[in-house]
Amino acid sequence: MRFLGVLDGRHLWVAVDAVPGRLALRAAGGGNVVELEAAPESEQPGWLSARLDLTPLAVGSEHELVLVRPGQRETVLLWALPLPEVAGAGARRGPVDDVRGVRHGLRRRGDGAVVISTAAVEPAALLESAVAERGRATLRLTPPPGDAGATPALRMLTTGDEPTELGRWTTETDAGVLVVEIPLDTLDGVEPQKVRFVLGDDAVPVRRARNDLADGLGAPLPPVFDLDDQVRIRLRWSPDGADLLGRVRAGGDA
Repeated sequence: MRFLGVLDGRHLWVAVDAVPGRLALRAAGGGNVVELEAAPESEQPGWLSARLDLTPLAVGSEHELVLVRPGQRETVLLWALPLPEVAGAGARRGPVDDVRGVRHGLRRRGDGAVVISTAAVEPAALLESAVAERGRATLRLTPPPGDAGATPALRMLTTGDEPTELGRWTTETDAGVLVVEIPLDTLDGVEPQKVRFVLGDDAVPVRRARNDLADGLGAPLPPVFDLDDQVRIRLRWSPDGADLLGRVRAGGDA
């Protein structure tokens, strides 16, 4: 296996040493091959590669990565080295498919085969914009489905197993969008640390509004400077590119 990853939440990029055939998925347990839209991703000599559209995969399903031999007479399971895991996830997860509300996970089975799982994700607020000014940040969020009209507070929590609330800010509605202002003086007394942002007492996660590769790794979120022109908090996305995190810094910390 040369490369394997779900980079945008919707497509599986895969590359193997060049062999006759095409790359595909089949239902786990030796089921039928699933016909997916596929596009070749590389003409590099010595590689067989493809980008597989995962949109047709049903929630709760699992599929195996296979090589379909010429003539479609035979499928061969593809083997991979152990895959790194996202902490607590049990599989390497891709970003959220923001259209379908699902996430695809990759894991290596005991026999070495690659398994792609498809699971629904919990409702989330979507970050539409983040504006940083000296001394404050302003976020605009689309609320989760079914929460239109509600104005839950934006909360800043620690990232441990038992999160502690470090900050809370009220939201207002503007044409169906939640607007929240974070004055940096409300962070006084908060020690430098990693944090995550959630909405309301139910701790609804805040995610990016769209996942795509049009801008490479995407535009970074802006740092927020205090009135002394020192970075007080850096907004960032989680390693899987989905959830809104941050790093609080002490005044004058680089």
